[in-house]
Amino acid sequence: MEKPPTSVPELISPKPSTSFLLPKTIGRLSYFGRIVALLVIHLVIGYLLQHSPLAPRIRLILIMAWVAVLLIYFYAFVIVPRLRDFGLPVLAVLLCFVPFLNVLVLIALLFGPQNYWQILRNRRA
Repeated sequence: MEKPPTSVPELISPKPSTSFLLPKTIGRLSYFGRIVALLVIHLVIGYLLQHSPLAPRIRLILIMAWVAVLLIYFYAFVIVPRLRDFGLPVLAVLLCFVPFLNVLVLIALLFGPQNYWQILRNRRA
């Protein structure tokens, strides 16, 4: 049973519910771990699909469907929560679709601390 909020900040912005597969925010280590896990899963399933005895057209359709599912999960449940933790708006995920810039954003998300973007804005103000 959850206890009621005891302070005003808890009433205004309650702590987000956390789920391992569908998090609201994720830290740097969790972000790195998810990238590595998704890479390994992608390599294993890609290898299995590539060397399966299915017809080439069906194999191509399955590979394309797998890549689509992987990208949707990666952007929605890895990149977006890390952007929130980093302090950027969710629409910054659009930067990940720009070639070369996407690599810079992913590296910044890997090494940047929590609320880094907001800290930078407060220093300038």
